[in-house]
Amino acid sequence: MKIMHISDLHLGKIVNDINMIEDQKYVLKQVLEIIDTDKIDVLLIAGDIYDKSNPSLESMDLFNNFLNVLSKKNIKTFIISGNHDSSTRLEYLSSFLEESNIFISKPFDGSLSKYELENNINIYLLPFFKLSQARNYLSKDFKNYDEAMIEIINNANIDKRFINILVAHQFVNGAKTCDSEEIIIGGLEGISYEVFKDFDYVALGHLHRPQKIIKDTIRYSGTLLKYSFSEINDKKSITIVNINDEIKIETKEIEVLRDMKEYKGSYEYLSSIPYTKDYVRIVLTDEEVLPDARINLSFNFPNMMRFSVENSKTNFDLNIKEIEKLENLSPIDLFRNFYLMQNNDVEPSEKQLKIINDLIIGEDI
Repeated sequence: MKIMHISDLHLGKIVNDINMIEDQKYVLKQVLEIIDTDKIDVLLIAGDIYDKSNPSLESMDLFNNFLNVLSKKNIKTFIISGNHDSSTRLEYLSSFLEESNIFISKPFDGSLSKYELENNINIYLLPFFKLSQARNYLSKDFKNYDEAMIEIINNANIDKRFINILVAHQFVNGAKTCDSEEIIIGGLEGISYEVFKDFDYVALGHLHRPQKIIKDTIRYSGTLLKYSFSEINDKKSITIVNINDEIKIETKEIEVLRDMKEYKGSYEYLSSIPYTKDYVRIVLTDEEVLPDARINLSFNFPNMMRFSVENSKTNFDLNIKEIEKLENLSPIDLFRNFYLMQNNDVEPSEKQLKIINDLIIGEDI
């Protein structure tokens, strides 16, 4: 049996004010193609389907179209909610979807949902939960996530004569994080990998960097796309679990519509780089910076996300879309925005606006 493990789609995500929906369509199409070419039997999606609990219409349309295509394939799909999802919204119409072999976890209630497959394989679903929820549903004052997870797993009565697979969305200690994740500071979320000893494979979501945790069979598949510049050296991939006499893991690298890269150097060097539509962060190192350096470089890099200057005089990093918005504002609007920030969102008076207008523009407003 072949099982595909993906997670953290974050549909509708906006990175540095750029909507990633077209890039997400591109990689989801690849997921569907690999399902066909590799003859995948089961698809696991380990949470964070959407980037927001109240997702945009276009992100919902994208996931709906993805599920429609999946429903026509001869595979079973198991989906859990992540910390970015609304578990109740995600579960909506789940009983109807089960007729198409698409199974979505119910909101966390302190237990694991179990599904029995052929070849003596059991799939267990555990949506993202907070420690306070575990304490509430299980009526126990757990000191940490390990205690809660052990209780949840023990209550499931895992039969080790079968191949048991868990789909979960949590932070496991020892994992490597990156800037695009929301991790509680101080390690309060951390779970020890030892609590998963009853499972033959643990399909994890939550962290964006693909990685194993101590063992090959406890694994984060990572995101299908790069969502921060801390991920520029990551190789995004799809995880495939082959189950025969033993479990073997393979990964398939994802082709992206636009990669995320960083270029650093002098204006002369940066100007020599060929035109690219990749998402880039430009770091200019000249001591004397040309006034129109950023604008001129944007012709080579139309999807420039950030522009930085690093030299002995200064060190600043600008979000390009924010700068472009500022450049389109009138002097009066710039003053109004500054006044609002300095005065707890209190609007300037007409008299104040007229004084500023007379000083800057010299015309009536």
